[in-house]
Amino acid sequence: MEEDGAVASAGISGQDEGFLDESATVDSPEPLEVLNQVPSETSATGKGTVKRKYHDSYLDIGFIETSDNKAQCVICGKVLPNSSIFVAKMPRHFEGVHPDCKDKLSDFFRRKYGELTKAQKIISYHSKTVNKKVSIASYLVSYRVAQADEAHTIAENLIKPYVKDIVECVLDGKATELVGTVPLSNNTISRQIRDLAEDMKATLLS
Repeated sequence: MEEDGAVASAGISGQDEGFLDESATVDSPEPLEVLNQVPSETSATGKGTVKRKYHDSYLDIGFIETSDNKAQCVICGKVLPNSSIFVAKMPRHFEGVHPDCKDKLSDFFRRKYGELTKAQKIISYHSKTVNKKVSIASYLVSYRVAQADEAHTIAENLIKPYVKDIVECVLDGKATELVGTVPLSNNTISRQIRDLAEDMKATLLS
């Protein structure tokens, strides 16, 4: 009898530590936010954290999924922190920031989703175009530095400040900021000069 009592006691202890009797949960319905929770790796302290995942139904209340599985507002583009991805909490964003949209139907949010997607594609296209131009400008400066047989540090220490001054006087501050993004460090100039030399060598040998 003492042995049976010890087994029963161990079973109760196991339940206390999180090992639940499966029969007790077979017919109990789970709320949407619980179904969408995926436990992350247990930390060194032995306490696990919960990472909440986006669910397709969130679009009906104004949120789409980001590339890292978070919820993004289709109106302003704000990405909610993981702690706010609850059906009960998410509408609070609209109540506080977009009160005129909080009672809109799912068709409204789906239309806004289409508009946001289109805007993101346009921004992505222009971003790639700007990055390409910045890269070309950097290579052109590297080419000039190589032609003049100057120290590679001249690009960042002298050429860039001069160009920024000229652009700010002739154009505007926004253009000056863009010029400032052109990579002209010593390492960058050295690498690009090597690239140009290899490309010229390959062209001559072809």
